[in-house]
Amino acid sequence: MAHVYHLSNPKQMYKKRSSYTFDKVELKKERHAADLQNEVIEYLKENRGEHSFEELVEDINVNIATHSELLSFLKHNPKVTLNENKQSLSYCPTFPTITSKGNLKSFIIEKAQSHATIFPLSLSQVSDAYSGVELDIEELVAENMLYKVSDPESKDTIYYYKDPSFHLTVDEDIGDIWRSIEMPSEIVVEQSLMDAGMMTLVDHEEGHQQRKRKQKVAVRKQKSGGSGTRKQRKYVITNTHMMDELNWLGENGKVSKK
Repeated sequence: MAHVYHLSNPKQMYKKRSSYTFDKVELKKERHAADLQNEVIEYLKENRGEHSFEELVEDINVNIATHSELLSFLKHNPKVTLNENKQSLSYCPTFPTITSKGNLKSFIIEKAQSHATIFPLSLSQVSDAYSGVELDIEELVAENMLYKVSDPESKDTIYYYKDPSFHLTVDEDIGDIWRSIEMPSEIVVEQSLMDAGMMTLVDHEEGHQQRKRKQKVAVRKQKSGGSGTRKQRKYVITNTHMMDELNWLGENGKVSKK
């Protein structure tokens, strides 16, 4: 026979259970060593110079001495100079010798004249040299020492040294002819490469389709006034009397082949 237990005051029992708290239970989520490494490197980048392990404990609450995995990460990171004997570390930029505009200028001239493979020099390579290096390199461009080119693929800025030995003086009419030359469009270049056997038809079509997609996205953004995209509606031609409009529909991207 099953036993039935009656609660004298169910509300009171529920109240006791609900009043239980976790005040005495310490819940601490341990941060991963990779995240801590990023935090340490960012601190060292913003605060140049040598810093002891104790400083990092006081400033960013990271104890390297007791975290073996983090210590191993920092030891093998090229952006960190670690001194285990002194228990200190410092930030190591891509080019440690560049510490001012004068160093930057000397570095560029020396590497360019020695035909070093460092050129062309990208902004991402020198951006961590010191605070204000971006302004200094732009001043060198304004001083006619560097060419500046934007790379649309990598979204990086590329700099080329203007070697004075290659400077030429030409007549004004030659300069006018040079400036009057218009660069061909991507479509013309691709077609010329394909005619010369240097590009396949598949590559040509892929490039053409990519441009069409970019143009459609740009038009859609301009019409909507935002960056959001809407799913394109697909149409399938089933009525034969509409076949005359097939070319127009295809050019406007309204035909879905099945």
